[in-house]
Amino acid sequence: MRLQPEDLDTFEQVLHQALNTAEVRTALHDAGRDAGRLRARALGSADDITAVCDTEYRAYRQAREADRLSHHSPGHQPKPSAGLLPMLAVLAPIVAFVASAVLLLLGYALELTGNGRNVAALSLAGWAAAGIAAVTALLAGAGLFITALRHHRAPATAAPAGRGLPEADEVDRTRQAWRKSLLERGLLPFLRRALRETAPVHRDSHTSPKNEVRSA
Repeated sequence: MRLQPEDLDTFEQVLHQALNTAEVRTALHDAGRDAGRLRARALGSADDITAVCDTEYRAYRQAREADRLSHHSPGHQPKPSAGLLPMLAVLAPIVAFVASAVLLLLGYALELTGNGRNVAALSLAGWAAAGIAAVTALLAGAGLFITALRHHRAPATAAPAGRGLPEADEVDRTRQAWRKSLLERGLLPFLRRALRETAPVHRDSHTSPKNEVRSA
């Protein structure tokens, strides 16, 4: 199975971890080489290295795909926002109280000025608005209480019974298993082979170039 582009970052992270192990760093130091060429060689062979961990990588991709599908299923659709109704529930009592106060004050002002023809109507409208404000305030309070109660109970009923390990936990578990296999069975053996292939050939300290020419 080829390494997917979305997993290249993870591959590079594990490669960085492998290059920084004491074993590889010591081998690079003894050979007088830097990690740049070794890193480039490993990236060029990413598909071959990934194939060594095919079982773990396949399990990780399957778990990831299942997690994606579960988030697009009807049971995982985001709940629509409540919209205008909560706003009206909050604003209605406030508007009603303000209206009642204005009407009552206007009625009392007209009564004080002696223009009492509309005082009764204004007072009636003011008290009616006050009553509406009281009722809407009670309804809004009840609605907020019910909403809070539902949110409090939601976590207990969010996961269906018998569903087993959540998809997100399975993705994390299989991802860690793939990373471990990629490091131990894929990258480290590859780097060891690459280091052996590029290791300098040591001459016998007792054989000089002059002796080699004579013997030839």
